[in-house]
Amino acid sequence: SIVNGGLKFIFINEKTDEEQEFYYENGVADYIKSLSSEQHMLTDVVSVSTEQKGKDNESDKGYRIKADISFAFNRETSFTRFYHNSSWLENGGTPEDFIKNSFTFVIDKFLKDKNLYKKSEKKVTFEDVSDSLIVIASTYSTISLFTDQTKKKIGSDFMKKAVTEWLREQLAVYFIENPLESERILNQVLVNKRSREKAEKTR
Repeated sequence: SIVNGGLKFIFINEKTDEEQEFYYENGVADYIKSLSSEQHMLTDVVSVSTEQKGKDNESDKGYRIKADISFAFNRETSFTRFYHNSSWLENGGTPEDFIKNSFTFVIDKFLKDKNLYKKSEKKVTFEDVSDSLIVIASTYSTISLFTDQTKKKIGSDFMKKAVTEWLREQLAVYFIENPLESERILNQVLVNKRSREKAEKTR
């Protein structure tokens, strides 16, 4: 129901007659909104999508992929989840790689460009970013990319490279076109980073 907006699931416990409903009219965007109260949101939910065709090596015939990524920044909730062909990727794989790489790269770049780092300060890590990030990636492919029998992880060199490049561009455009949200995000990530480093030093 999360990655298939408008699809309703109702589970009925026949012993107790209790019903449990799962329904998100706008899919992932509605689910993200349900995870954090408005007062803690730093941005609205942002959704981007791409479809591309490529191959992992020259001997492949090639295949098509689609990536739908939605995210929002907030002060209190950290949540990251990946789906492939509507299945939850409990162990991540390629989507985890391109999410970590893209968000960390772009935020570090903007912090440098705006001279927000203190002199000789270490750059941010994805841990600092994810502390205030809710992100869900839903990917699809025309061939199977699962790397284990349980279908909890996928691997694709083509998807990793293509989506990383595309997502970096999308995030950079978002930061440029939304200066107020960008400032909130950058400041919050720095707060997360410095709090983490202070805690590590104390320990």
